[in-house]
Amino acid sequence: MNESMSTQDARRRVGRASSRRTFLAVGGVGGIGAALSVPMLAGGAPNRQGSASSAESPHASAHSMGGFGTVGEVQTDPYYDPVAYLTAWNQAPMPGQIPARDGWATGQFYRETRRADGTRLREYQFVAVDREIEIAPGVYFPAWTYNGQVPGPTIRATEGDTIRIRFINQGSHPHTLHFHGWHRYEMDGAFTDQFVAPGGEFIYEFEADPVGLHLYHCHSVPLKRHIHKGLYGVFIVDPDPKRHEERLQPVARSRNPDFAEHREVREFIMTMNAFDTTFDAENEVYAVNTVAFHYMRHPIHVKVGELVRIYLVNITEFDPINSFHLHAGFFDVFRTGTKLETTEYTDTVMLCQAERAIIEFRLRHPGQYMFHAHQSEFAELGWMGVFEASDADSPAINAASGSTGYPAPSFELSDSTGRSVRLADFVGRSHLLMVFSLGAACSHCSEQAQALVRDCAAFRAAGAEVVLVTPDGMDTNGSPVRSLADQGGRVAQVYGAHRVNGGHGSFLIDRGGTVRWSRVGASPFMDHSYILNELKRLNES
Repeated sequence: MNESMSTQDARRRVGRASSRRTFLAVGGVGGIGAALSVPMLAGGAPNRQGSASSAESPHASAHSMGGFGTVGEVQTDPYYDPVAYLTAWNQAPMPGQIPARDGWATGQFYRETRRADGTRLREYQFVAVDREIEIAPGVYFPAWTYNGQVPGPTIRATEGDTIRIRFINQGSHPHTLHFHGWHRYEMDGAFTDQFVAPGGEFIYEFEADPVGLHLYHCHSVPLKRHIHKGLYGVFIVDPDPKRHEERLQPVARSRNPDFAEHREVREFIMTMNAFDTTFDAENEVYAVNTVAFHYMRHPIHVKVGELVRIYLVNITEFDPINSFHLHAGFFDVFRTGTKLETTEYTDTVMLCQAERAIIEFRLRHPGQYMFHAHQSEFAELGWMGVFEASDADSPAINAASGSTGYPAPSFELSDSTGRSVRLADFVGRSHLLMVFSLGAACSHCSEQAQALVRDCAAFRAAGAEVVLVTPDGMDTNGSPVRSLADQGGRVAQVYGAHRVNGGHGSFLIDRGGTVRWSRVGASPFMDHSYILNELKRLNES
């Protein structure tokens, strides 16, 4: 890995002579390529077949940006996708495929154990590595990363859970993990005797407390450089409804993925960050979730009237304040998320470095609604995006949309009996609902598997067979749902449902072998009534 990253470093070195004033002189980040002497990439966004960004972004083109933004598209990254990051927690690829040890599988990032009192032990593996990341099309930044990505993986737990992190430092400098929240002194990661030297390891362990939206980052010195270079991430502690007064329990359930009320909310994780590409303590590129203007090219899809919740964190270095402004709407603000009610209702929120807020809103009308920093300079240098609001039941391709879809990638996998199963087995015979999940290690995936077994007869009556694709070939107890083992995630990656994109994906493939509906993300898609309705419309078309 180190050899390939150094090769990237030599090949992708960007110009270091420009300043923020140079950017503005050439007309904002619209001229970023000229300002940094970086080749401008022509054409619209490539269609990454099956990915969340392609399947959910029919307006993902320069036309939709109204003259704002960069030219070209960032390249596919094995560790980070800004679209997948919006809805991903407790998931991350593992740099260098950390070998099996102490009960961990090779390359495993997360595991959980439910305890007798109902809480969970949540365990993670974090690896600090140096690598270049693409922060705008053709513009690379020499970052220090957790698990190869900036921001680092999002950690999510319920209050009372125990967090245990095995931290491995494969970087070139001493690093730590410092968490905002309650913990013992030994777990603080802030003093020199707590720095983890290159090649070293340390185990962090503490209780998830208090409820709210928190932050983790490296606390090694110089602090501003370790944070700015990319060593930070989001830490969410969800409320346990039993611990809150009765009138607030519905809110608590809506914030906790273990409850059905949570599935009625569209959640997104947004980290406001920036990059000093010339290392003069002045940022040249601003963004939410690292890539300048990415959500202008790939609008974030929501449904008119649904509750949208944003976990908003400011980790911008070298600027004391950052902000979030929503066009054509207002939102409730829950400062730090430690309280389940608020009296703050606004359209702009200001946050200093390391400050965070949960914000909630409902868009009233269909259309595109911009969001951005209300420091105009930040917005012009990349911190700008769009929500695409529609009345549609799903943001994915659907059978009634008139879309012709795209050819389903072929596959050949083995079922629990060792029998080979191929896409060709279904073409011309039946529709196919192909569901990718993380397997038995994920409690939500187990719940999804049970629901698929329960509703399998209804899918068959609508003319569709069901296959469940997992890394471990999850046992479906002899039901008509065929369980297929995708060891290494090769087929999931082809479909865009691999861990980088959230690890979950549902694909409705018609008898002709065309994907007519798809949904990829961090959580399983459980609305089977919607899929059955799509099958009905597909059969009638």
